[in-house]
Amino acid sequence: MAADVIDVVILSDPDLPAELADRLVADLPDLLAERVSAEVTWRVDEVLNPLAGDEQVSVSHMVEVVGARMPELGWDYGICLTDLPRRSGRNPVVAELNPSHRIALVSLPALGTLRLYPRVREAVLGLIAHLYAEHPAAGAPPRALGAARPVTRSGGRDTLFVVPGARGHLRLLAGMVRANRPWRLFRGLSKALAGVFAVAAFGLTSSDVWRIAPPLGPGRQVVLTFGVIGALVIWLIVDHELWERPATRQARGRAVLYNTATVVTLTFGVLVLYAVLATVLAGAVLLLLDDGVLAIVMGHRPTPADYADIVWFTASASMVGGALGAGLEDDAVVRLATYGERQRLRQRQAETAEP
Repeated sequence: MAADVIDVVILSDPDLPAELADRLVADLPDLLAERVSAEVTWRVDEVLNPLAGDEQVSVSHMVEVVGARMPELGWDYGICLTDLPRRSGRNPVVAELNPSHRIALVSLPALGTLRLYPRVREAVLGLIAHLYAEHPAAGAPPRALGAARPVTRSGGRDTLFVVPGARGHLRLLAGMVRANRPWRLFRGLSKALAGVFAVAAFGLTSSDVWRIAPPLGPGRQVVLTFGVIGALVIWLIVDHELWERPATRQARGRAVLYNTATVVTLTFGVLVLYAVLATVLAGAVLLLLDDGVLAIVMGHRPTPADYADIVWFTASASMVGGALGAGLEDDAVVRLATYGERQRLRQRQAETAEP
């Protein structure tokens, strides 16, 4: 590397990693000068480099992919951002470091979902600081990277930063759900939305609903709500074949992780759909339903609790219509909100791109 310039390249997966890389390119030069070394000029570039694989993808894989090209492209350090979950045994891996090839890998899911960009920025700064400290004059061993602790492997050539315990597993799962972007599932379920609002429009004006809803009580309303939400999630999984079925014993752990993330993602997306529906229905009830008409049907003047019960019951019943509409969705719309399908799509793209 030149004595006065260090070129850092951020190699990122598409979607969320690429978005974070865009921000890193703008922020890192000044931060590196301030916190790593002001004696050199830092230049940071970004390259979209999709990783097609599974949780076995490691920094050693990135050495094979880009290591040989770094000198000819003028890159001094390579930092890879991926949304693939990484684990060492049962411990989530935040990052990996290969000082001899000056390459590091950051696995975004292990960083969780809250304050993601600051965590990514600090992880990348820490990794570059480790690489910079590997000059013979420094020779400092890798230190902790935030909550992650270093573990050496491959004869001491690579260092993994892991977050052990329940905290690490919960953060990994939350990060995977964040990478799935469940809010996009809500926008994609257009036919489900049509079914939901069609049933809701009918139910809201039905005198039978006005009679049935108030006597149910909170207990049965809660059971009904979670029952229909669970039914819609199961319907999406079965109808679009989203359940991972491991072919080997080695793949079983990954399948459990992917399936858990799929269930949580779909549940979150369906809950967003339910919340939007209930909000719209609450406004419609206030605008359309007349106290006098309701009093005739119900036998007493309606209370605010009666209106809430009507909205609650109508929203739950309308989700059945959403299940019917969800069965008509394009598989690609739903599958892209799940981990396994996105990785298989990248694998197919990588195979197509190979000479």
